[in-house]
Amino acid sequence: MAAQTRPAAEAVAARVPGSTIRWVITQAAGGGTRGRWRIEAPHTREQQTRQQLVDAIRSVVGRAQAR
Repeated sequence: MAAQTRPAAEAVAARVPGSTIRWVITQAAGGGTRGRWRIEAPHTREQQTRQQLVDAIRSVVGRAQAR
């Protein structure tokens, strides 16, 4: 899962035990590069962890939209 900003990625990762964030560089259209924050969770209990990530992202996005 990816996040637009580091604070958003950190907020999501803080809600999911064992998850980490890292900056991922990708190829952009037109030959340039761009990056995004990737939230990575441990592979154990994968489905539960995935649901926690989804819930955390919805919570962070909901707070940002409420501002």
